[in-house]
Amino acid sequence: MKKICLVTFVAAALIITISGCTDGRPANVREGVYLLGLEVLAVADEYLDMQITPNEARNRIDRLHNRFNDFADRTDEENSIRAGTNLITISLDLLMMDRRTYEDILERRNNLARYLNKRTR
Repeated sequence: MKKICLVTFVAAALIITISGCTDGRPANVREGVYLLGLEVLAVADEYLDMQITPNEARNRIDRLHNRFNDFADRTDEENSIRAGTNLITISLDLLMMDRRTYEDILERRNNLARYLNKRTR
């Protein structure tokens, strides 16, 4: 009986560990870069939830984007997060010129979420 309980516990712990790996900092991404990416994601969500204007979202994301320069020698994965941030900024600029839509921002947001191992909307 003890052996069955132990095997069940180990199996449950393994499942929890494996499922936890899909929602966390990606490999080769420093914590600071990851946290910046999460902040950008939060601002994009505020815009998509209509809590802030496109201009405010753009300005806040632009300030965050500039902080990526604090991280020298970025990995390819970190550059992907930075590029995803830049694409959201560009899309917000184009949105304000009526050349992009809400769905475009949502798509860019979801792409960034994938780089960060976060859920899409």
